[in-house]
Amino acid sequence: MGDSTSVLRQRSARPRGGFRPDVQGLRAIAVLLVVVYHAGVGLLPGGYVGVDVFLVVSGFLITGHLIGSLADRGRIDLSDFFARRARRILPAALAVAAATVAIALVVVPPLEHARLLGDAAAAVLYVPNVLFAVQGTDYLAEEAPSLFQHYWSLGVEEQFYLAWPVLLGVVATVVLGRLGRPRRGGARWSRLRPRADRLGSDGLGPARLVVGATAAVVLVASLATAVALTASSPSWAFFGLHARAWEFAAGGLLAAVLAIRPRWVDGWLGAALGWLGVVGIATAALAYTGDLAYPGCWAVLPVAGAALAIAGGDSAHPASIRRVMSVRAMVFVGTISYSLYLVHWPMQTIPEATLVTGGSLPPEVRLALAAASVPVAWLVHRWVETPFRTPRPERRRPPVVVAATGVVASAALAVGCLAVASFGTSREIVGDASAPDDTIAPPPIASSPSPDRPVDADVVPSLAGAEHDLPSIMETGCQLGRAGTDPTGCSFGDRGPSVATFGDSHMAHWVPAFQELADRGLIRLTNHSKSSCPSIDIPATFRGSGAYPECDTWRAAVLDGLRTDPPDLVVLANYAGNDFAVPRDEVAERWRAGLERTIAALPPTSAVVVIADTPDLGFNPATCLSVHLEDASPCAPTRASALDEAARAAEREATERSGAALLDLTDWFCDDRRCPPVSGDVLVYRDSHHVTATFARGMAHVIGTELGVVTTPSD
Repeated sequence: MGDSTSVLRQRSARPRGGFRPDVQGLRAIAVLLVVVYHAGVGLLPGGYVGVDVFLVVSGFLITGHLIGSLADRGRIDLSDFFARRARRILPAALAVAAATVAIALVVVPPLEHARLLGDAAAAVLYVPNVLFAVQGTDYLAEEAPSLFQHYWSLGVEEQFYLAWPVLLGVVATVVLGRLGRPRRGGARWSRLRPRADRLGSDGLGPARLVVGATAAVVLVASLATAVALTASSPSWAFFGLHARAWEFAAGGLLAAVLAIRPRWVDGWLGAALGWLGVVGIATAALAYTGDLAYPGCWAVLPVAGAALAIAGGDSAHPASIRRVMSVRAMVFVGTISYSLYLVHWPMQTIPEATLVTGGSLPPEVRLALAAASVPVAWLVHRWVETPFRTPRPERRRPPVVVAATGVVASAALAVGCLAVASFGTSREIVGDASAPDDTIAPPPIASSPSPDRPVDADVVPSLAGAEHDLPSIMETGCQLGRAGTDPTGCSFGDRGPSVATFGDSHMAHWVPAFQELADRGLIRLTNHSKSSCPSIDIPATFRGSGAYPECDTWRAAVLDGLRTDPPDLVVLANYAGNDFAVPRDEVAERWRAGLERTIAALPPTSAVVVIADTPDLGFNPATCLSVHLEDASPCAPTRASALDEAARAAEREATERSGAALLDLTDWFCDDRRCPPVSGDVLVYRDSHHVTATFARGMAHVIGTELGVVTTPSD
């Protein structure tokens, strides 16, 4: 028995605590995938899977340490564990966050300061992933991503580090023994101590069984949660710890399996599995795109690939990947991978954020920035990471002091960010962020918009409040999200001809005008609108992220309802700039044919009006105006660039051939040459292509006149 124990200890020593250069090589692959993906050059459309590889590696390494602690000492010392994590993670994360805020406050448009500081506070408080999930952020399709969006994975990792050792300690205590008595002066919470006699002579076997079983349960439960949430709540599926814990657990389960270094690792099977894992990661990086409903089941491939690469990466077999993964360059990149991950994203997004009139940095510039992030990352690793992670003996502090210092530093930086956000000078520039009072009559809209006038301090909504100036149906649930298929809609008014509005968010943004008409007793309105789902019969996607069967179901149900109870008038409005499940060069023709099919499916007794699509500026005008307060002309794109002439021609042809009327309001948005973002005293757009509720209400008289329900100027 003694000999077997000795052999077991010898075989398990390196996996439990020794340096694995091949794992550093795997980290290098992971971070390079992410850096190239974020460079936006299209070489690795699925490079975002590098984060999944990181999570597996983290789960493997951390769980290996915890198994060793349970086996060797019979307990998990939480204070020591948290102190080690704080020294490893917080210094670089806080330093990069502070530098990002300092630089961005100087160069980023003033309108973005509040968001910047709020995101920074969430990042340093370890909850950026929760913030992005609550906001419904689409990581793979975000047009204006946060400068701290990459911190989401750090938030998940830090939350995992808080929960995982506690869970393992509790399970070990319940299964293997009782909570040990604290030493004199020690804290009971910091020592979850299973009885050593229950663990065996060295404790490895029972420890790995408990950890492995716990990891397996977490893996199955979390993966099922991720798959379910990807369909129903994609933001939480992507950012939530409960939907990502299975990736850490996969690494943890692998650590339990490899804790005694099974014999197959050094054989041909171990070598083959290592190469298979690398191929799996590469396949995902090359084949996956941002259109996938990710993570869902798609994440299984890179996660399994990472686990197999770790399992086979330490094989002594001559054909293993160990030699390739352990070359000096790979180990170097892997060593600085954490700092590289932190710095590469702000180096890409801060310059991009200065382009307030749209567009993006040239590919060669983005690649140059990606390359420049490597030496910057080395500096952060050398002068921030290393000194705090491995302090000199005379500078070492007790674990509780280290952990507490990290918490205080994080809280202090968060409070500083929130204080600047509350009392910064940018408030005076961009105005109050609150939405305008719906009870106040909207100000006049200019019949001839002027692109070169300064931004009036009384413009409504304010620049800061533009994004919040939404139709009321957004708050009541009348505007359906991705999962909704209820065709009932919502109704307003009890007098006048019956009007049904039907379309996507570009129908929804006109609803305040129709509500105004209904409130004045001129129409009886029923609205049917659903995000990213046109009433036009064309294969849709939800914000570019894969199949959207709920759209087809909802559209068909609304059409059935309209035929059952025909209104006097049906108004259609839709956004032609959406990402559809058809080739881009076929969109215009499919748009025309789909509009004709929808009109033909409407009740023959109903009049049909199609509102021509709204101009798309291609950038957020409020952000642009916050930089160009004295002269709005840089924020007024040309008419040719803002209008999709192919889609407009398709709408004209479809309405002419089907007998429907086309309501073209473009001259209220644009003059002969340009499309200004301000009309009279009204800010026209809340983003690049949705109008503010204030502007829509101001257009009620114009729309009512065109529809024939307003007959005199006094109506």
